Amino acid sequence: MPITYTIWIDRNRNGLQTSGEIITPDVIALKWRLGMTQPYDTMAPPGWAEIILDARSGGYSGTNGAALLGCCVTILSNDGTTTRTHFVGFIDKIVPAAGDYGPRTARLHAQTRDAALADHAPVIVPTALGEAKALIGHALSKSGMPYRVTAGYAILNDPAAVVGTAKLFADVEGYTADMGLTTLAYGGAWSSSDSPRANALIAEIVASERGRFFCGRDGTLYLFNRHALLQTLSNAATLSNDMADLTVSSGQDIINDIEIQVIPRRVGAANSLLWTLDWPLQLAPGEMRHLQIPFHDEETLLVGALPVLRYALTAADPEGGDVTQSVSAWLNEITFTGALLSLRHPYTSTITLTSLMVYGTPLYRESPQTARVVDMPSVMQYGRRHHWLNLSALSTLEQAEDIARYEVSRRKTPRSHASSVTLSTQTHAQQVLACTLYDCLTISETQSLPVGTYVICAEEHHVQEGGSVHRVTWLLEPVDDATFACVGGMLDNAHLIAY
Repeated sequence: MPITYTIWIDRNRNGLQTSGEIITPDVIALKWRLGMTQPYDTMAPPGWAEIILDARSGGYSGTNGAALLGCCVTILSNDGTTTRTHFVGFIDKIVPAAGDYGPRTARLHAQTRDAALADHAPVIVPTALGEAKALIGHALSKSGMPYRVTAGYAILNDPAAVVGTAKLFADVEGYTADMGLTTLAYGGAWSSSDSPRANALIAEIVASERGRFFCGRDGTLYLFNRHALLQTLSNAATLSNDMADLTVSSGQDIINDIEIQVIPRRVGAANSLLWTLDWPLQLAPGEMRHLQIPFHDEETLLVGALPVLRYALTAADPEGGDVTQSVSAWLNEITFTGALLSLRHPYTSTITLTSLMVYGTPLYRESPQTARVVDMPSVMQYGRRHHWLNLSALSTLEQAEDIARYEVSRRKTPRSHASSVTLSTQTHAQQVLACTLYDCLTISETQSLPVGTYVICAEEHHVQEGGSVHRVTWLLEPVDDATFACVGGMLDNAHLIAY
């Protein structure tokens, strides 16, 4: 059966495919990419798709083109028996070619939903320690990522919204995660003036977990913990001597000298004084006063607070009388690096806030420390191959040392391995359509490559000539499941313990 492709723009934003939303007849060529930039990366950049369209109808220029921005575009295939989703993203740019005698085409560009994370700075909630799944879930929550379906939901400032009958959005749409295996210190690495964007925060968390974070074909965001690729993986395809193209590397990813920097953090005593008012503060009548209280002190190394338990204040009227009991105050917007205290009073004259103290559990940050592991036999034999990591989400030097030993153990010896492979639907239709990120492959090539097991860490597709030519290039990462054994598993003479 011939392979057919469907390109669908959800103009109605309701998740229901209609014939008027199928743009396949206008498609001249398309390509898309998902996954990591290079092997062993822990977080993938946003995926993208680029579709070249016949624009003679005018449907992709002017106001017609502008109306498509923000709509969800989906790329699907059908091989006669199975319909597969290959890409789900949101249109961020349409560029029509200019000129009466030009090609009369338009280039549609879309990105996966995680592209919005670069524009969102999440509030870091007061939790001392946590694991990657929960911490990343918080960073994703209300992060401004577009929702695939918005019809039927009440959206603020939308005149079509009907409050009381519309549905509520989920905090995070499409997030599947393993439970993190590393206890991470959430907070203290970021100063109050340098709050991280959500993509940077997630990158720090997943790098410290040593897992993988990426957007899949259907728009779901995935988090793998550090053991996910050390388990025995089911083989999705076997390739031997019949690839369209194969790139082989020997020693490219070797590491025998690694340094990992961490910023140790520790929790102080409960009910400690976190902040005090330096001088009296005037409170005008009828005024709601908001005080931004910073939790930062370079002298004591205080960088934040966990629970902010209570505050204590005193206030006086113009005659010096005590009016403390009449001042209303409450803490809100409590984060690691500060809190907002709101105050007001019922008097018709200005009163003076004479003292204010805030108490809670402090979080301290020590000076940066560096763990270093060097495998001298590997250095002497292959030359020094240095690698540097700055893992701000870790809180102890011991954690960094575990990671350093693991990274050197698995990459200190060069090996011949496949770094990328290209296939075409003309010879490998099932594999091109079905295999995707972190599926496991067995690959060999008589001339240059022994049998090896790999996972797909990136996929880039090109479809041309009405779908008759579909090529995919997979970026590959060697699998270490035969080298490491997870704690609690069986050990033998051939395995090392994975942390």
